[in-house]
Amino acid sequence: MINTKLYSKQITNNDQKLIVLVTIIIPVYGNLNLTKKCVSSILKIKSKIPFELIIIDDASQDATPDYLRYISRQYPFVRTLRNEKNSGFAVACNRGAAISRGKYLLFLNNDTVPLPGWLDALVEVAERDERIAVVGAKLLYPNGTIQHAGVLFRNFPFPLNPFHVYAGKPSDFPEANVERDYDVVTAACMLVRRDVFEKMGGFDERFVNGYEDVDFCLRVREAGYRVVYTPKSVVYHLESATPGRFDHSIPNIRLLHNRWMGKVNYVLKKEPRVTVVIVNYNGWGDTLEALSSVFMKERYERFNVVVVDNASKIDLSNEIKAFCDDVGRSYYRVTENVPSHAEFKGEVFFKRLGVNKGFGGGCNEGIKMALAWGADYVWLLNNDTIIGDLAMYYLVSLAEYFQNVAIVGSQLRCYPDVEKVQFDGSSVSYRGISEAKDVEKILNVSFVSGASMLIKSDFLRSYGLLREDYFLYFEDNEICLRARRCGFEILYNPLSVVYHKGGSSIGDFMESPISNYYGIRNSLFFYEEFYKNHVWDCVDYIQRSVLPKLVSKGDVLGLEAALEAIKDFLQNRKGPRESVTDGEEGFRESLSGNQPHYANLLNSLLRLQAALLRDPGRQGIIRAYFDTVRTLISLRIEGRRSDRVGE
Repeated sequence: MINTKLYSKQITNNDQKLIVLVTIIIPVYGNLNLTKKCVSSILKIKSKIPFELIIIDDASQDATPDYLRYISRQYPFVRTLRNEKNSGFAVACNRGAAISRGKYLLFLNNDTVPLPGWLDALVEVAERDERIAVVGAKLLYPNGTIQHAGVLFRNFPFPLNPFHVYAGKPSDFPEANVERDYDVVTAACMLVRRDVFEKMGGFDERFVNGYEDVDFCLRVREAGYRVVYTPKSVVYHLESATPGRFDHSIPNIRLLHNRWMGKVNYVLKKEPRVTVVIVNYNGWGDTLEALSSVFMKERYERFNVVVVDNASKIDLSNEIKAFCDDVGRSYYRVTENVPSHAEFKGEVFFKRLGVNKGFGGGCNEGIKMALAWGADYVWLLNNDTIIGDLAMYYLVSLAEYFQNVAIVGSQLRCYPDVEKVQFDGSSVSYRGISEAKDVEKILNVSFVSGASMLIKSDFLRSYGLLREDYFLYFEDNEICLRARRCGFEILYNPLSVVYHKGGSSIGDFMESPISNYYGIRNSLFFYEEFYKNHVWDCVDYIQRSVLPKLVSKGDVLGLEAALEAIKDFLQNRKGPRESVTDGEEGFRESLSGNQPHYANLLNSLLRLQAALLRDPGRQGIIRAYFDTVRTLISLRIEGRRSDRVGE
C-alpha cells in the first residue's frame, strides 16, 4: 500500500516549493487542443498522490505558450519551460527532470487522456519493491482496443524490432490484464524513480523522437532494476500525433541496433533462405574483400554465397577455397552439375564460366542455382563492394514486412570516402552525390542499384531473370521497371549500407571506352523501349556532354566506342561488343516501307562517323551526324508503332 501520510501534507515555504511524491513531465510541441485535453483530465481526477506538473514547450508555433502561461498562474503546482528550438522528446524530458522535486518522475505524452486511478496504481507498484525502477501503464486506442501492454522484441521487420504486445486486442483481453515484468514499457506513460533516472543519465539525447524509452528501459534492466507493466493504470493514447514524429526513425533504429543487438531476447521468426550472388571479372582482390565483409559484418544466418567467375584471365578458385578454410565455411566448386541441395549455412559455391556472359548472364547463373535450391531471396552484390553491419538483414526484413515488394536496394556509399553517398534512392554517382536526398528515409522508388539488390525468388520465377542482351549496364533498371509494371513495389532501405568502389572491372561509368560503349548503347535501347520521350534527352546528352568531353580530352578510343555504340543501337545489335547479336532481320521487317530510306540514312551516318573520327572538332559534321541519328530514331519509333497497330 502507498504510505500517503508521508506525502499528503503539501507545505509551501518561502520559495513556494511543494513537497510532492510525483513529478508529471509532459513535453509538448504544438497540438494545443490535445495538451488542453490531457491537462484537464489530470486536474479533474482526484488522487491521494501529491504531484506537481511540469510542461515543457518544445518551441511550439501555435498558441501553446499563451495557454501554458495561463495554466501556471492558475495552479501553483504547475510549472512550465520553453525551448527556443525544437529539440525532441529526450531533451525536453531531461530538462523537465532536472528541475523536478518528486521521488518519482512520470513521463506522459500530451496526446493521452488518463483515467481515474491511473496515478495511484503506478505509484502503488513502485512502492512495493525498491528494485522496481520503471512502471508502465495500459494504453488504449480511442476505440478501446489495446495499444500498449508491455514491449517485446522480434527480428522483423528490423533485426531488433520492439513491438507492443497484444496491440489491437480488446481492453479486457486476459493476458493483457496481468501485471508482469518486461524489458521495456513505453514512455507515453512511464513512472521512473528519480534517483535511478539520474543514475542512468536520463534519456540518451542521441535518440530523437523514437526509441529513447526503449534504450532507457534496457539500460535500467542491465543495471539490475525491474521494469513492470500494470494493467490497473489505464490511459487513452492518440499514438504519434506530434509533427515530425518519425523524421529521425532511421538514425534511431541504427543507434538502437548498434547498442543492443545480441544483448536482448526476442521472438524469433524463422529467417528466409537467401543466396548471395557475386559476379567476378578479373577482380579477385575485390571479390575476396567483398566475401570477407559478408562473413564479418553480417549476423544473418540462413544464407549461402555463389561466386560466378565470368571467364577471368586467371582461375583463382584455390584462393576462394583457402578463404573458406580460413573462415570455417564449406566450399564447393560447381562444374557441369549443380548440387541439388544447399543447407543455407554460409557455404560458398564457386562456378567458373567458359565465356564472359556479362553482368546479367553471370548473375543469372547464380540465380538459377538459388532457385533450384529453394532460396526465398537472391541478393545481387557487386564484387567491388564492402557491406556495412547487418546490410543483408535490413534488406530481407523489409522485404518480409511488405508483401507486395519485389526488390529492395541498399544505400550505396563511396569507398574509401565513406561519407559520400553514391546512391540515395533516386540518383547514382560513383564520385558521390553533391546533394543527396532523403538519405535516412525508407522510400518507395522507381529503381535501385544492382550493386546491392535483393530480389524475391517468387518474382524471378514468375516474371523472369535479368536481361542478358544488354551484357553490361541497365539490367538493374530494366528488372525494376518490369517489377513495377507488374504491380510490385521497389523499396530503398538506407539502413542497409553498402560501400561501393565503383567500376573496378572496367573503370568508372562513362570513363573508359568499354563503359562508354555499353553505357550509350544500352541507355538508347532502354529509353527507346520504355520511355520513348526520354530517348531524345539521351541523344541531346550524348551530343552536348559526352562527345565534347571525349573530344576535349583527345580520347580517340572513347570517341570511337561512343560512335560504335550509336551505330550498333541503330542496327539493333545487342550482346557483348566483340560479338554483337545481329538483330537486323526482325528489325528490318519492323521498318516496313521505310527500309530503303533507313538503309540510305544509315550509310550516310557511317560516312559521317568516319569523317567525325578524322576531324572530331568539326561542328558542322557533329550537327549533321546527330541530325541523322535523330531521323533514324524517328523512323525506328514509327516502324515499331506501326508494328503494334498491325498486331
